[in-house]
Amino acid sequence: MNSLRKFYQAILDILYPKKCVHCGVVGAYLCDACLTRLPLKTNYWEEGLLTLFDYEQPVAKKLIWLLKYKGVRDVAPLLADLIYEHIIEDLAEVEQFSPATGKIFIVPVPLSRQREKQRGFNQAEELAKHLVAKDEKLFYLESDNLIKIR
Repeated sequence: MNSLRKFYQAILDILYPKKCVHCGVVGAYLCDACLTRLPLKTNYWEEGLLTLFDYEQPVAKKLIWLLKYKGVRDVAPLLADLIYEHIIEDLAEVEQFSPATGKIFIVPVPLSRQREKQRGFNQAEELAKHLVAKDEKLFYLESDNLIKIR
């Protein structure tokens, strides 16, 4: 089954190649040149929440839109890499932090059943899975503790 999925993905890549959301270069949803110029928020840790980008920033908005509304799951690893890079940098600066003291819990916000059925997946959970996969000794995915009630 895995080889069939790879074959299907190869066909899709030929018919609909990945293009940089900023400059249009074929090969990735964000090319290396645009990645290095991607403006990040300077105060991205606010009230315990991590926000790397201003959502009104066009490149970030397009990437999130692709993941959230177009179901382009290939964007999740890219965003997870960016988040991981910045979390690790910040944690290295915090002297009290030690992976021996415990793991960081990643809790994706659940979708309503209707919305998850429409999209086919929870984009927050998809992003969280890729972030946890970057360092399973540091992160722990806790996706069953929250329930969407409205």
